[in-house]
Amino acid sequence: DLAEQLGSDLIRICMKVEDDIPWAQRAADEARERNIRLAHQSHTRSLFETVEGSIRVLRKVDRPNFGIIYEPANWMLSGQQYGATAIRQIKPWLFNVYVQNCRIRRNASTTLSTWTNGEVDFDQIGLWEKGGVDFDEVMTELHAIGYDGYVTVHQAFAGIMPPREAVRKSADFLGPRLASA
Repeated sequence: DLAEQLGSDLIRICMKVEDDIPWAQRAADEARERNIRLAHQSHTRSLFETVEGSIRVLRKVDRPNFGIIYEPANWMLSGQQYGATAIRQIKPWLFNVYVQNCRIRRNASTTLSTWTNGEVDFDQIGLWEKGGVDFDEVMTELHAIGYDGYVTVHQAFAGIMPPREAVRKSADFLGPRLASA
């Protein structure tokens, strides 16, 4: 009801276990009656932690209004190939792109637990910084498959820089990459 009242046509959900699949099917059926789509983000410690696992679940849910929010950094942290090949594989289900950047290194500022790659140490970095996600490859492939939806930037710059500066730098970095085809 709330999504409908807000005029939202996309709701992000989370699935942790196989038993969530029938519930996702039921939710997608109900959402479809309201012209709402459901999507799961490619994310660590979920059924969407790997490219292969994501596609398997997308096929099992098998609803036209159920898709994926592509987030390359989470797949990178999980030891997955997140670039052009992954994007081509998820194209039929791609509903949104969500970006953040991190640099994997020992004794970094953050440790994240993954199912496929164990404990991973990383630092959150700006989209424009090297040593993390290859955004040139990601944006080139998104253009190649004809993606024309939203690109959402994850704001995780607390302690690094003020939000306004992070927004400006992210926009300056992504702008030319989103415009070029």
